[in-house]
Amino acid sequence: MIGRTPRRGGQKLDRRVIKKGHELVTDLLLV
Repeated sequence: MIGRTPRRGGQKLDRRVIKKGHELVTDLLLV
């Protein structure tokens, strides 16, 4: 399914993953 994800869906998913990852990194840095 990942390889067959549409361009729009792929971009949205990547954006969400990056945002979540950034938040996790920020939390780790704050701690």
